[in-house]
Amino acid sequence: MFSSSVSSLPTSKVLNPRHSRGFTLLELLLVLAIMVAIVAISWPAVGRYLGEQPVKNSAELARRHLGGTRHKSMSTGLIYQFRYEPGGQRFVVLPFEYDPEQVSSSSTVSTSTVMNSDSLPVASGTIDATCHFANSVDAANMFAASGIQTASSTQQIQPELLALLDAGTDMSGVSWSTPILFYPDGTTDDAALSVLDEDQRTINVTLRGLTGVASTEKMQRGGR
Repeated sequence: MFSSSVSSLPTSKVLNPRHSRGFTLLELLLVLAIMVAIVAISWPAVGRYLGEQPVKNSAELARRHLGGTRHKSMSTGLIYQFRYEPGGQRFVVLPFEYDPEQVSSSSTVSTSTVMNSDSLPVASGTIDATCHFANSVDAANMFAASGIQTASSTQQIQPELLALLDAGTDMSGVSWSTPILFYPDGTTDDAALSVLDEDQRTINVTLRGLTGVASTEKMQRGGR
């Protein structure tokens, strides 16, 4: 008979479930307390960032449309205007003087561009509902020392110009700022406007007349 030897096979160590270690209630409470502390420390910064976004976005929207007004003037050969609603949220971009017959025969416009009431580039929009453009008095006070043009009074826009906008009939009774004018050579008026939110956080948007470049300034808090 053959003698057989039993070789010992490696065996894996089996843990007793009763001996496996989990998190204790004290450890869980400690981790939770740390998480709460981190959130409490960072939340003011997060809340401040979120609260500032509407006024930042609104000022940037105004800046972009100021740049767009300059482009429209240069591409059409017409003087264009940007107006906003002091104390409100609306703004418009329109030709400054609109005469369909004069525009269609204007020698300053490329013959490849069909210029009529249906194709004139125009724009309108609103900034965030929690923000507004500074009214005439506040704007004048903000920029009194700089000598920059601001809306010193309000005006209404001619109905024939508003008719170029899809929602122009809804704006017939709006009081607008005095126009910021853009010229076909790329220049404009030295001008500025201010956007404020409900907490009086303010961002000024300034316009360089010689270059026609619009830029936003650093946000001021509490009207300062």
